[in-house]
Amino acid sequence: MRSLERKRALVIIGGRQGIGKSIWQMAEDDHNDYWRYVIPTAETEVDVTDYDSLEAFAETLWATGHHNLDVVYCAGINILGKIGEINQADLMRTYAVNVAGFIMTLNALKPHYTNQRVNVTAIVSDSSRVPMRGSVMYASSKAALAHAVRCAARELAPSWRVNGISPGVVADTPMTDMIDVIVPRLRGWTLEEAQSYERSMIPMGRRAHKSEVAEAALWSLRGPQFMTGSIIDVAGGK
Repeated sequence: MRSLERKRALVIIGGRQGIGKSIWQMAEDDHNDYWRYVIPTAETEVDVTDYDSLEAFAETLWATGHHNLDVVYCAGINILGKIGEINQADLMRTYAVNVAGFIMTLNALKPHYTNQRVNVTAIVSDSSRVPMRGSVMYASSKAALAHAVRCAARELAPSWRVNGISPGVVADTPMTDMIDVIVPRLRGWTLEEAQSYERSMIPMGRRAHKSEVAEAALWSLRGPQFMTGSIIDVAGGK
């Protein structure tokens, strides 16, 4: 078991629900000899659209001795809408949370952790490479996030590693529950028709489990240490 001085702080941005909560639970259950935990939840709030909040959070992390840092960026929103019906405020907020928040999180951390080894994993999406009708805001923001991962990895190496996990549709998350309501409405389908079409696009024939995405995210943080700038698909072959 690692000594307290060597154990790393695991910070999950967006760890209150869905994939982020599953990552926290798996880390706590299976790897408690590796990480200490710092999770932005009701106990430790951080607003990724507010740079003052991010700076204060980064300063607090450093000041409280969390110098060996791993970060998972799970913050994300998905607002569906067809071109011609898109609300500008929705577009700006989608990019603010899904892309700008990631970049500004790194920006806030960098002055404190310039000489530290930091591992970062962002939760991207297979929509970053698979175009979908009604998802131009979300899909394009995730494509931007994927490239932000690659740019950050190049710039921050060799002391920082920055990678992404790209899941397909993940079962039993608030975002997927929303998709199950809105997609049939946008397409004029029943829920059964929408889910049947979705399964037909996935060679594995089902949605990802949160635990599968969590497993990939934690693996990417722990190594291999030569891996950076990679986007790892957990999309069932889609």
